[in-house]
Amino acid sequence: MPFSLKALVYVFGDETRDADVSYFFGGPAVRLEVDGAWMGATQYQSYFFFPMSTGGHRICAGWQSNIARFAKVRTAASFSAQAGEVYYFRVVSERRQKREPAIKIEPLDGAEGALLIASSALSTSRTKK
Repeated sequence: MPFSLKALVYVFGDETRDADVSYFFGGPAVRLEVDGAWMGATQYQSYFFFPMSTGGHRICAGWQSNIARFAKVRTAASFSAQAGEVYYFRVVSERRQKREPAIKIEPLDGAEGALLIASSALSTSRTKK
């Protein structure tokens, strides 16, 4: 299917942290799937993008962790893609001392998406051998 018949989807990683707490390691990696297919992973202040076929889709995001409590932190959202359109989503990880870990997916408008592309690192992946 030619690219012109697809949409383009950008996904940004973000976190909500306590201002008065020191964090000695980076945030959790967030795995993202669309319609059950792995699309990539991102972390705090990074992003990735991918082409998407038109129609209705379900985005699922979850923390990558070997700790069962954190591996169960997941969320999902639905959206409908139109050919030639660009969609932006922010996946926000909740990491606060007095709250349960959580994650949410927020749609963004084009202006905020462009701003985040300019201020975030591109996340890349490669197939394991």
